[in-house]
Amino acid sequence: MRILHTSDWHLGQTLAQQSRIEEHAEFLKQLLELVHQRDIDAILLCGDVYDNGTPSTAAQRLFFDFLAQLSQTPCRHLVVIGGNHDSPSMLEATRGVLENIQSLSVRVIGSIQGKTARDLIIPLSNRTGQLAAFVIALPFLREQEVRSMLRGASCDDRMLAYVAGIRTTCEKYHAKTIHLRNLVTRWFHPEAAHSDPTTPPIPILATSHLFVSGALSSDSEHEPIGTLGAIPVDIWSSEWDYLALGHLHRRQTVTDAQGRKNRLYYCGSPISLDFSESPHPKGVVIWDTQARQPEFVKIAAPRELTTLSGTLEEIQRQLDHLATLPTLPLRRWLEVRLSAADLTMEPAETLNQYLHDQQYDSLMELLVVKRDGADTTAGFTSADADSVSLRDFDPRTVFESLLVQRALETSQHQQLLDDFDQVMQEMEQIEIK
Repeated sequence: MRILHTSDWHLGQTLAQQSRIEEHAEFLKQLLELVHQRDIDAILLCGDVYDNGTPSTAAQRLFFDFLAQLSQTPCRHLVVIGGNHDSPSMLEATRGVLENIQSLSVRVIGSIQGKTARDLIIPLSNRTGQLAAFVIALPFLREQEVRSMLRGASCDDRMLAYVAGIRTTCEKYHAKTIHLRNLVTRWFHPEAAHSDPTTPPIPILATSHLFVSGALSSDSEHEPIGTLGAIPVDIWSSEWDYLALGHLHRRQTVTDAQGRKNRLYYCGSPISLDFSESPHPKGVVIWDTQARQPEFVKIAAPRELTTLSGTLEEIQRQLDHLATLPTLPLRRWLEVRLSAADLTMEPAETLNQYLHDQQYDSLMELLVVKRDGADTTAGFTSADADSVSLRDFDPRTVFESLLVQRALETSQHQQLLDDFDQVMQEMEQIEIK
């Protein structure tokens, strides 16, 4: 049985107020082709399906169109867990519909609140109907959810209490999965239990969406803060064959508590979510129940994000070089880091005029100019006030534009965005009630 691990799609994300819908659509097209080519039986989507808790209609349509097409492939199972960017209630609002798609078993776990072992321990069967693997589907574990697992125990240190709650949660569902696997083996595969003790047991996989101590982050994650960081690797059982991780956008493995590699795996985001990620390969991971080893499969980027540095004259020469490179389906996006020694006034306007004069604007587009620590986006600015209405932008885009204009520190910028998303989620829950 082949299981595909993917995460951090961030559907609906914008970069300098520019939509990523076309890039995500191209990724999903390639993903469907890969499902056919590699005969994938199951997909684990490990959180951050959407970029925020109130995704746009276009982002939701992209996801549902993908599901409709996935149901026409050999894939039999799709397990979706919520990430810290997702709204649990929003994800689970369509749970009843998704879990009744013919020919495709869809399980959606937005949060662990109100869930039982029957919800979180998911058996995966192969095409002959034989049980091939168990998945312990753990979404992003919020502090208030896991601290309740401590049965009234108190701890002055919130981080210690949070880690203890995650550990207790993992131990609880690990014990239940082992018990269930023993029952299945005893009743349906007695030969494996008695005649050949060397036969490997039914594999146990798990999902998780968090920041593991020792992992590497990217600028787009803005370095997790508070209870989102420094989760030790020893919270997971050594009996779990594979841990499909989400949350960090860089593809990487983390050495587990026993010194093993390739068991704790971040597959990374499928597209570069900001310019800092462009050097890193993007793709998905395929895990086979026979080989029991992960295989990273690269996904071709439909658009390249390129950072140019130097004086205005040096950047223009770099633009000339880029124009000679093979073209991609979508225009290249540019971030320019202008030398502090270059005193060109209005560099964005000057560079945009150069792109136009050289007829490069069909090949590339300037998104960001940075100089002396200040950012100038080539998208929504105060100059647009006379030509557009606020109704043309979703609330998060307007709020993020305000933060950009304030030139805040990266950590403060992200904290305010997280607070904004939390308020929007709370408003959404009030409206539902």
